Amino acid sequence: MRRRSEYLQPKFRPERSVEQALLEEKRRGDWLQALPEVRRLVRWGWREASDPELLSRRLAQVGVPFGPRRRPGDPW
Repeated sequence: MRRRSEYLQPKFRPERSVEQALLEEKRRGDWLQALPEVRRLVRWGWREASDPELLSRRLAQVGVPFGPRRRPGDPW
């Protein structure tokens, strides 16, 4: 997960403008979405990442299944 500072603070993007950094991120997203096994690209921020309830709601909004973790060998 990328932080805003990676785009806004020059020390995190030496010799690149904010626009260049954002275009690179867009290209990475386009590349991922072109992979046959990727159905959808979902983004969230630190707020959601640090709150399990918010993150689970965000993932549910886009159809990502979640629940108890499965262990190798557990039946589907």
